[in-house]
Amino acid sequence: MIIMDNMEKFFSPDSIAVIGASRKTGKVGNSVVKNLKDSFDGKVYPVNPKADRVAGLRCYDSIEDIEETPESAVIAVPAKIANMVMEQCVELGVPAVTMLTSGYGETGEEGEKLQEELEEIIEGSDTRMIGPNCLGIWDSSSGMDSMFLPGYKMEEPEKGNIAVISQSGAVGSALLDLAADQKIGVSKFVSYGNQLDVSETDLLEYLGQDENTDAVAVYMEGVKDGQEFLEKAGKVTEDTPVVILKAGKTEEGSEAAVSHTGSMAGNYQVYQGAFRQKGIIEAVNTRQLFDYAKTLAKEEKPGGDRVAVVTNGGGFGVLATDAVSETGLELAEFSEETREKLEDVVKDYGNVSNPLDLVGDAEPELYQRSLDILSEASEVDMVLCISLVTLAPIDPSINEIIEDVHRNSEKPVVGCMMGGSYTKMHTDYLEEKGVPMFRRPEDGVKALEALRKYHDIK
Repeated sequence: MIIMDNMEKFFSPDSIAVIGASRKTGKVGNSVVKNLKDSFDGKVYPVNPKADRVAGLRCYDSIEDIEETPESAVIAVPAKIANMVMEQCVELGVPAVTMLTSGYGETGEEGEKLQEELEEIIEGSDTRMIGPNCLGIWDSSSGMDSMFLPGYKMEEPEKGNIAVISQSGAVGSALLDLAADQKIGVSKFVSYGNQLDVSETDLLEYLGQDENTDAVAVYMEGVKDGQEFLEKAGKVTEDTPVVILKAGKTEEGSEAAVSHTGSMAGNYQVYQGAFRQKGIIEAVNTRQLFDYAKTLAKEEKPGGDRVAVVTNGGGFGVLATDAVSETGLELAEFSEETREKLEDVVKDYGNVSNPLDLVGDAEPELYQRSLDILSEASEVDMVLCISLVTLAPIDPSINEIIEDVHRNSEKPVVGCMMGGSYTKMHTDYLEEKGVPMFRRPEDGVKALEALRKYHDIK
């Protein structure tokens, strides 16, 4: 059982040692020290017996030479000496250790022996370990950044309410980069690798209690203890939405997972059933992972089956209709009262069927009046607002209109804008204002379905 106080030391310790700190740019230990120096408010202790200073910080020969016991440590030394370093951390009573070192259970028989030795070292101690074979940890509140990703190569996400945990460091780093590009705020990130000690279950349990996290996005290859995972994940999803992208679905993918993190991926159908049973929302690709997580994090209003679509591009309405028909949702059938209100608004512009096509010369005010009506209509549970912002009549005021309706409506309202860099400027603005935005109508519909599923489960 992971001690929650120790878990906190991974994310916001007062001090951290980097064992394997390097003076050479491009080395893992060098990147970690630089990242911590630039963002972390606590004390950073580089450890390297062959260096006096790293990144301008005093260097120590050993973690045992530091004048205090650090609350956390990062191990970035080769596997042949990493276990010895871990033993030092345990003897000193370091509460939280992140082991970036690879060459363990993921590499075959020799690595499996090293991993067994490592397990014996930490067994029964108060030291908790994330890894080995992981990328590290990032926390937007504390400034913790123990990842070996050079800052000039990857933009950090903004502070937000979505936690991301990934068994794969490569997938995890790409997800963080994607979150930054799409203006999706992240609270915490963890790459947990071979999960020798701290598992995805422990991380879920911790993040479910984290006041900065409103949803958790997970890339998973296999679980360490299926029974424990189901028991604890079910409790987490009662209050915190969990979205999982399960890799290793096929026989070939399962074999690849073993060689990647040493995980037995298991039967995919069993995972699917378990996810449904415990209220976990499953994503089928990396795009859906964030689409679902950001919608569940930003939208606390319960959604229903009946969707209203409003657009200034008829083709987008058709695409949205197809997407709705392929889900468990349905297009709302407008009541006579709603139709009369809409007819008074759209007049000669379009017809009042669902999807509601405002046509290409619709101005932002027409969106405002239409969205207000749909938000109040009792036969509508959720609204998908699609706007082609490159059309001449649409000006930036459309952003304030969508933001205002999203904030004040008693129903979930999500937006869709499809286009290039000019369009992205608008979607970025709305994402930062808390509106779930999508680049394709199909993605918006699927996210609404995920929202409805989660609230049905609740």
